[in-house]
Amino acid sequence: MPGDKLRYALVGEGDEASFFLEAAEASGNCVVTALVSDDQRRSDQLARRFGIHLTKTVGEFARVLQLEAVDAVCLVSPDHARDVLSRGLPLVYVAATASGQAAGASVRAMAGEAPLLVLGADRMSVRLLQEYSARMLAIRAGASAAGSDRVSPDLKTAAAGADRPLFQEGRDG
Repeated sequence: MPGDKLRYALVGEGDEASFFLEAAEASGNCVVTALVSDDQRRSDQLARRFGIHLTKTVGEFARVLQLEAVDAVCLVSPDHARDVLSRGLPLVYVAATASGQAAGASVRAMAGEAPLLVLGADRMSVRLLQEYSARMLAIRAGASAAGSDRVSPDLKTAAAGADRPLFQEGRDG
């Protein structure tokens, strides 16, 4: 993987997407390389504002997951969580509303041992995103050294000896 940044595809638009883009920009160790949305106007605005060169429609999402420029995915709704997790990609889910938080519980259940970070947009933590991205970069580097180009969906072996859990949830304070 080139560079020292985890490359995210962001699926969605709106306030949650803006919060994630701002946190990614501030983190220093992750970058959004692809934006997936069916709201072309909003997608274009976000792409210009944050320097994202690749925008795709939701119908093209499966192809986005196969791109070399995508190491991880951020979702602002749970609709594509199973697709992301089945490919072994790290997942960040932004749960900004009560219904989003309820959906976050189903995403957590779906994830099992897969790498998942659930954050509330009203309390987006750059530090948590930095730590999560750093851990995913370390796991990815280990997987690349072993000849794999994706993080394994079963991270029990890859995460052995991890000093912090792969799942963390944003908290106030």
